[in-house]
Amino acid sequence: MILHDIAAQLEAGKAKAVKALVQQALDEGISAQEILKEGLMSGMSAVGE
Repeated sequence: MILHDIAAQLEAGKAKAVKALVQQALDEGISAQEILKEGLMSGMSAVGE
């Protein structure tokens, strides 16, 4: 799923890939709130550990 891909790329430090995946998710109609909660915050949580 794209949100999992966003989290994984964020954990890997791939900023350009994260940006592209976020745009793709928005284009697919996924809400910004869901992208933030399920993708970005999930990835940052793993980085924080």
